[in-house]
Amino acid sequence: AESDGLDPKLEELLERIAADGSAVVAFRQLAGEVAPEVASTRRRLPRDSGGYELELEREIARARRTGRPLSLVLVDVDQPTADRLLQFAALLTRVTRVTDTVCRRRRDAFGILLPETGEDGARRFFRRVRDEAARTFDSGTGTTFSTGIVELKPNESSEALDARARAAVAGRLAGRAADAPG
Repeated sequence: AESDGLDPKLEELLERIAADGSAVVAFRQLAGEVAPEVASTRRRLPRDSGGYELELEREIARARRTGRPLSLVLVDVDQPTADRLLQFAALLTRVTRVTDTVCRRRRDAFGILLPETGEDGARRFFRRVRDEAARTFDSGTGTTFSTGIVELKPNESSEALDARARAAVAGRLAGRAADAPG
């Protein structure tokens, strides 16, 4: 495989992803955006600012065509470093299925599209994410995240689905702030 000047450990991870059939190009782009100092690519990869919205529209159209459920999980990583974001992106790649789509929503947030998955299945998926994060990140690192999990409703637009997921994240953040000592 042609090397793009990536760190050998990241290159090994990409080879494992490729063997699983995942989108290596998208992961390379994510690695270049999240941690250029770790990825150290020879050429600058373009930012895909509309990738999340396009994938969301595509998966909604597929869910409508097939009549199967679609769930959206938004994950907002709290106070991330570039290294932590890269590690979290790799974690998401490990726990998702080939049919799932992990998108960068903004600098510190990811959208995970889970086709043919209802809300209960999305909650089980997120428990796997949480368990894997507990194994991956040392408890003293302060790596925490908030999540919003929603299932597509009939005739719901991508904007409405995304807004419900963002509201779920905001609700969790507000609940966490209310529980914090004053």
